Amino acid sequence: MAAVAGTSTDGSVNTWLLVAPTVLYLVGVLGYCAYMIWGGRYRVPQQQMPQ
Repeated sequence: MAAVAGTSTDGSVNTWLLVAPTVLYLVGVLGYCAYMIWGGRYRVPQQQMPQ
């Protein structure tokens, strides 16, 4: 998507104003999903608090 938007012949910056935040948002969402799926394996287990 970003490669296609970057090859516009009119030299418009308006395309990048839409593509850049969208790509950053998708990278953030995918990174958060990966953290939720695989991040739990490497967490230090919480000790149970005595009551």
